[in-house]
Amino acid sequence: MSRSRRPLLLAGMLAAAAAAWAAVALVAPAPARSASGTDALKDKPAPDFELPTLTGDRTVKLSGFAGKVVFVDFWASWCEPCKKELPALQKMHDALGAAGLVVLAISLDEEPSEARLFTTRHKLTLPLLSDVKGKVADRYKLAKMPTSVVIDKAGVIRFVNAGFDPGDEKELEAQVRKLL
Repeated sequence: MSRSRRPLLLAGMLAAAAAAWAAVALVAPAPARSASGTDALKDKPAPDFELPTLTGDRTVKLSGFAGKVVFVDFWASWCEPCKKELPALQKMHDALGAAGLVVLAISLDEEPSEARLFTTRHKLTLPLLSDVKGKVADRYKLAKMPTSVVIDKAGVIRFVNAGFDPGDEKELEAQVRKLL
C-alpha cells in the first residue's frame, strides 16, 4: 500500500470504530434505575433551595418543610416519562398530603408557560416550582429525567429514582410510606 493512502485508511478505520461505538452506546441498555450523581447524595443532607412557583406569585424554600417527608421531582413538559409520572405524583400528593407528605414538582422548562400549559391540561394542583436556569437540578446532579428524590423528616435524602416506568409509582409510594 502506498504511503499516500495510509492516512485515508487510518481515518476510515477510526470513523468506522467511532460509528460502531456510537451504535453500541445507543442500543446498549442503560444501567438500571441509576441516577449516577444523584445517587451520590443518598444518605446525605438534601441541598436546600428556594424557587419561584410556576405562577411566579411566591417562592418556596425546601428548608421550610423541616420535619416533613418531602418528595422532590424534577420534570419537564417535553419529557415523555414525566408526562406519565406527574399524574401519579398528583394522586400520591392527594392521598398522603394529610399524613405529612409534601410533593414539590420542579419544572426544568426554559419557558414556564409550557409547564403551566401542561399542568393546566392535567389538572395538577400539587406545588409546582420553576428552575428555568437548572441551578437546583445541577446541585442535585441529575442524570436522567424525571428524577425523584425522597427526603426524610430530618432533611436527609433516603431514596432516589431516575426515570419512570409504569408501576414505579408503587415503589415510590412504598418508600414514602416508610418515612411518614
